[in-house]
Amino acid sequence: MGIVWVPNDHPESCGSICFVVQYTCWSSPYRARFTWFRARFVPDTNEADLYHGARAQAVPIFGNLAYVSGIWFTSDTHFGHNAMAATGKGWRPFATVEEHDEHLIERWNAVVRPDDHVWHLGDVGGPRSDDHALACVARCNGHKHLIAGNHDAPWPGHRHAHRRQRTWLEVFDSVQAFARRRVAKNLEVVLSHFPYEGDRGEPERYPQYRLRDKGLWLLHGHVHDAWAVDGRQINVGVDVCDWRPIGLHEVHTLIKEGS
Repeated sequence: MGIVWVPNDHPESCGSICFVVQYTCWSSPYRARFTWFRARFVPDTNEADLYHGARAQAVPIFGNLAYVSGIWFTSDTHFGHNAMAATGKGWRPFATVEEHDEHLIERWNAVVRPDDHVWHLGDVGGPRSDDHALACVARCNGHKHLIAGNHDAPWPGHRHAHRRQRTWLEVFDSVQAFARRRVAKNLEVVLSHFPYEGDRGEPERYPQYRLRDKGLWLLHGHVHDAWAVDGRQINVGVDVCDWRPIGLHEVHTLIKEGS
């Protein structure tokens, strides 16, 4: 996560030049990454434009601080899934599957930089759409990590999941059933495709594959637009996240608001 200082006396025309120190923790021992950015305050908005090389990204302003997240979360992209977007029967507001997929890729790449890390919490594609779904993911920026969902071939609930691991690892840096991550000092969350409890309908599906609630916040997908936040459950699916991954700072804000 990086921090941009935005001065109060920012010029309203050409903007002001600021410096960013971006810190990224990949593994132990910790390694720090330092990057120069230019930041320009956008008049009459609550955003700043950050320029990393030739790329721009709008980020929210909190007081005088703009937070730049290098870690993102998303779920339920359903690339190539006809039931998600097909004329006359799609769940999502797109005329065709092609329009749906292109829009999600565009929204992803609008916020994620090539060296960011994205945790995809499952249901990358749809039934029999593996090759197409993986091709779409390959066009998305960032280092991708998969928490497999029930529509994904390497999901452990499928009998032959082990046979598909190698293929999916050609696109994803890691594939696993769940994970535990730190989102702030003294604040950890667990990641799973499934919520602790609840579903988008009855009955509750796949109870045998769900984590038990032991007091940690959970980031999940699976339920589409059934809720955004439900207790300690945060739905990071694209249906409730403006069709894009959400940043670490957004997750932290949701947890603070819900605590």
